[in-house]
Amino acid sequence: MLPRTSIPLCVLLLSGCVTPKVVHVYDEKCQVMTRRMELTVEKVEALDACSNAECAAQVLGSAISLTTSVIVSGSIALAGNVAFWLEKSANCRPARSAGVAPAAASSAPSASTEKP
Repeated sequence: MLPRTSIPLCVLLLSGCVTPKVVHVYDEKCQVMTRRMELTVEKVEALDACSNAECAAQVLGSAISLTTSVIVSGSIALAGNVAFWLEKSANCRPARSAGVAPAAASSAPSASTEKP
């Protein structure tokens, strides 16, 4: 049996909707502005004062609505994050350290070691 204090908490959580939200973040490693999708919970409806049978129906309806919302929005966020990751991978320009020479310059033969 649930304690009386947890029932209102459950009702508040169940009376919402989950939506994807795009967040912009700067990636210092790749020196590029990236995007990602996060899920946010939006409050949609408040459960009204009701009797036992009505409350059960409202809670059940809210639970079904929230579950559907989580599945659909989670799928959208997953697909969006994959697309944003691919975009980031294509545009990534890793930062170079100040004291490290590029690989192409260090592998080229120097003029002093070559004989004509």
